[in-house]
Amino acid sequence: MKKRLLLYTAYGTLKGNIWTMYDYYCKNLREKLDDQLEVVYLDAKAIESQNLCTVKSFIRRNAALFFPELMVNGKFNYWVTDSGGNFLSRLSRGIEVAHGYGTKQTPGLNEIRSLKIKLLSKFFLKKLDAFITLSDFDSTYFYERSLINHGAEYLPLGLPRNDRLFETNRNNMLRQEFCKKNNINIESRLILYAPTWREEPKKIDSSYLVKLNEILKEESAYFLYRPHHHGGIFSKEDIKQLSNFIYLDNMIMPDSQMAISIIDYLITDYSSIFVDFLLLNKPIVFFVFDLDNYKNKRGLVIDYDNDVMTPGPKVLDLETLIDEIHKLLQGKDEFYDIRSESRRFFHNNLDNRSTERIWSYLIKKLNLVE
Repeated sequence: MKKRLLLYTAYGTLKGNIWTMYDYYCKNLREKLDDQLEVVYLDAKAIESQNLCTVKSFIRRNAALFFPELMVNGKFNYWVTDSGGNFLSRLSRGIEVAHGYGTKQTPGLNEIRSLKIKLLSKFFLKKLDAFITLSDFDSTYFYERSLINHGAEYLPLGLPRNDRLFETNRNNMLRQEFCKKNNINIESRLILYAPTWREEPKKIDSSYLVKLNEILKEESAYFLYRPHHHGGIFSKEDIKQLSNFIYLDNMIMPDSQMAISIIDYLITDYSSIFVDFLLLNKPIVFFVFDLDNYKNKRGLVIDYDNDVMTPGPKVLDLETLIDEIHKLLQGKDEFYDIRSESRRFFHNNLDNRSTERIWSYLIKKLNLVE
């Protein structure tokens, strides 16, 4: 009898970890394992393939977050998720491919005693065999055992979504398409600003952006602003009035991995996006205007004064940020060697084989013969 494996995500049609794993299976393993394994890819937010009417789709899509068996028939031998959830413990044992934090206490200091974490501990974590992570460092803060009781091991095999960052031809093509769509010279420098989500919405004075826009025009560069989908730092109206600014939210470009594939420089704060971007070893600036407040409320697991953990200049205000951007556009990169050390700290693997390693683990776990 065939083994059944559930690949489950609640992140919609994003080409993230679970999508990448399923894509790899279709291209490299399906024919080899066809007589041994049935793989069910379940995207709780995109179930067009179920051929249901709109009303039923809405009901089943949301119900799937708690009862995924409503979406598929039968039992599973194993599951893989990137979005957690106590419902999966009903089906079998499984593994979680970490969403990827690298910087933040997870769960946050304000979440540890919440009902959500209690439910995860009682139902989900007891059936979890492993967290798939980026490095050995992740076990020190990601569902740390001293805070949350569980028996899962930490396997630093890498995240599947990052395999695509090594596809040079694909990334060049994506950049060409982006520049053509936005009427930009392919030689222009692209700067991405991608701040993290803040539980307390924060807006900052955007008056300095006019000055930055003038510098961008002089240097043939463009500022891509990607607000977090739960809330941003600048208003969309402020951005759209500036000639060398491009508003790039998740409705325009859903996949953040695509965004970091095409840029030359990254500006962020506490977002783990910089951990993925490190694989490309390109310049990063940390714009941390609310550092103390964020540390006290959410909790950080990195030392912002340690350049290995934050390999780039740290700035507290827009005026200083503009100065640092100008330096980068002038070719001044003082953190190249430090970024190399930082890559080794945050990543056990600096290659494009994360998906392959996870599938090797699953094949062994399910006693399959490749």
